Amino acid sequence: MVLLASLPFGTGLAIALGLLVPLGLNLVVQLLAPKITVANGRLVADRISVPISALGKATELSNEEFTKALGPKADRRAQLMIRGYVPGGVKIEVADPEDPTPYLLISSRNPEKLAIALEANRP
Repeated sequence: MVLLASLPFGTGLAIALGLLVPLGLNLVVQLLAPKITVANGRLVADRISVPISALGKATELSNEEFTKALGPKADRRAQLMIRGYVPGGVKIEVADPEDPTPYLLISSRNPEKLAIALEANRP
């Protein structure tokens, strides 16, 4: 589309923009995408950063279960990292009695891998 739109300004410019604009957009999307990491005793998901020792059971949620957890069954004290374009996710209980957050809901394309990584990194 960029190539066709810029074709009236010259073939060379159209080809250059046709290649550079999609590459630039892809780079921006990659840089802005939230990262979920489980390392050094912490779970870091976008702005959420919690020690693994403060977390309880991690449960993989199907698309339907995840939607219900966000809707009628939601607790307003929960911390969320939700991306609308990612259908499933993980519900992670917070085991720290001093933390008022009951659980974390995290969107993930690989919820089973996230749950396994949390279990593998428990102290």
